[in-house]
Amino acid sequence: MLVRSVKYQGVFCWKKHDVFLTEVLWGECIGLLPRDERWFTIYFAHWPLAEFDSAQLRIVPRPNGIGFAMDGAGEEDGSPSPAPHLLAGAEKEKLSGMGPV
Repeated sequence: MLVRSVKYQGVFCWKKHDVFLTEVLWGECIGLLPRDERWFTIYFAHWPLAEFDSAQLRIVPRPNGIGFAMDGAGEEDGSPSPAPHLLAGAEKEKLSGMGPV
């Protein structure tokens, strides 16, 4: 896997060319996993974000149902994170209902 840093204004460098990905990842590292000579899958941490066409220097969204944005991350049925929740089961009952004033 190749690693690139997302620079100012959300671009990463590919063979002396700036390729826009997203400003959200400015300052972060991304991984580029080659599928073949031309296509790479772009990862942030262990989430696939998009496909990169290195011949045309363009980013293509992942197909529906594949990747971070399409995996139901915001739905109520569970967390996308494999990390255990700190407040599981009986621990939740010990929390106070008070909030900031």
